[in-house]
Amino acid sequence: MLDQNNVVIAQDLLDDRVPVVQVRPRVTGQYDIELSMFACGAQPCWYAVNVYAR
Repeated sequence: MLDQNNVVIAQDLLDDRVPVVQVRPRVTGQYDIELSMFACGAQPCWYAVNVYAR
């Protein structure tokens, strides 16, 4: 996850099948989410994004 200055504020780099990022930004604003699938063991390969806010 990137902040307004393109600084990474959260990421998951673990080599597992359960990518999870939990973040609570310090300031209100616009953030970007970038995704990459590094490997796929069986077709079809897909991912989903859930964003929760209070």
